[in-house]
This record gives sequence, C-alpha cells and structure tokens, in this order.
Amino acid sequence: MRDYNTDMRSRAFLLALALTVPVHAQTPAALARGSTHHTVPPDLSLDIAAGGGAHTLHTPSGYYRPDRAAIFRASAIVALGPRRAIRPVVVVDATSGCLGFLCAQDDVCAIAPDNTCENNFRAPGGVAVGVGASGAWSRYLVGTVEGGVGSPSRHTAFVGANLAVRLSSHFALTGDVRQYRFTNEHGERVWVAPFSAGVRVY
Repeated sequence: MRDYNTDMRSRAFLLALALTVPVHAQTPAALARGSTHHTVPPDLSLDIAAGGGAHTLHTPSGYYRPDRAAIFRASAIVALGPRRAIRPVVVVDATSGCLGFLCAQDDVCAIAPDNTCENNFRAPGGVAVGVGASGAWSRYLVGTVEGGVGSPSRHTAFVGANLAVRLSSHFALTGDVRQYRFTNEHGERVWVAPFSAGVRVY
C-alpha cells in the first residue's frame, strides 16, 4: 500500500511538473525568435553631391589660384541600430576634383607674388572610408558627423558634417561641409574645405 501511495504521489508530481514547464520554458525555435525580435537591420543610403570651397593658397613650392576648388562626391552610407536614436554610421566615398568638361585648366598665367604663375588647385580624388554618428531631430531632419581616411599615396584625411531634409521615405536633399587634408604632388600638406549640396536616396 505504501508503494502504491508513493507511486501515486510521484505521478501527481510529474503531472504538475509537466503542466508547469511550458509556462516557464520555451523551445529553441522560440528562443531564437525572441533573440532576433529586437534586431534592427542596417539602413543603406546613397548620396550624390557637388560643391566647392576655399583651399590652401601658398606652399613652399608656389602659389595657387584663389578660385574655389570644385569637388564631386558619391557616397554609400550604412547606419546601424534603431532609428530615432544616435546611430553609428560607416561611410564609403568616391570623390573627384573634376568632372568631364569641368576638368579644363585655365592656361592664362596669373602672376604670383614670387613672379611665377599661380597653379590651379584640385581637390583630392579617389576612395575614402569613414565612420561617424547620425541622429534624427525629427522625421524630416537627419544630421551626421563623420571622419575618415582616403588615398594612402596622398595621405588623405577628412572630417565633415551633413544635414539631410527628407522629402519622402526614399528621397532627401542634403547639404554638407567638409575639410580634406592631403599631400600635393610636391609632398606638401594642403587643405580644401568645400560646401556641397546634393540628393540622398534611401
């Protein structure tokens, strides 16, 4: 009789345990779904912009024309983390100091203070990679600050700030200011600080 009672109590305990476990445990598939529930995929956007700005006017090797230096830029931007928050970004730029007919040089010799001809200044070209942070002030305004490095042969480095005004879920107008520092053909460090405007596609 004692064995029978013990067996009944054991069965009752196992039944209660079986009814309790599903409430407190999850299957591996459910755990996997829960672990990815809050994962936010990265956002990719593409910028195309053009502009120009002030630059170095004098180096030990000579003088540059005071005209604004043009720059053309295409960028791919990957933003990580949840939207409406400060998000880390990775930026890949392709820049050029000329585009098609805009590459033409002025052959007229402007006399520099050292009685030589002033040189045409050209913004750096090539690919650069940077990181930064992006934040949305509202559903329409997104600001980004970033910095990075570019062409190893010219030791290019840049910092910049960008403001995007979203016109739709897939399109925005952009404005930015940057400063590039790089090495010219004589091995001298020079700079250019262009203001640019363009479009962004999400």
